[in-house]
Amino acid sequence: MLPPMKQTEFLYTSSMQAMKLPAMYLCFKLIEYLLQNYGTNPEATDLVNNMEIYINPLANPDGTYYGE
Repeated sequence: MLPPMKQTEFLYTSSMQAMKLPAMYLCFKLIEYLLQNYGTNPEATDLVNNMEIYINPLANPDGTYYGE
């Protein structure tokens, strides 16, 4: 007998280097898309219901703010 399948997990992370901010904004847009479309868009609803999604838009906040 096969063991039960674990739920798929995805980690989206960005901005590990200071001043590489466009990727951070893309993560925010993904969060916004999932929140605004959950329950009305079948694709977004399926992603949220069938996947563990971890989103880390700013992996290095100290470096980002230090570089300003």
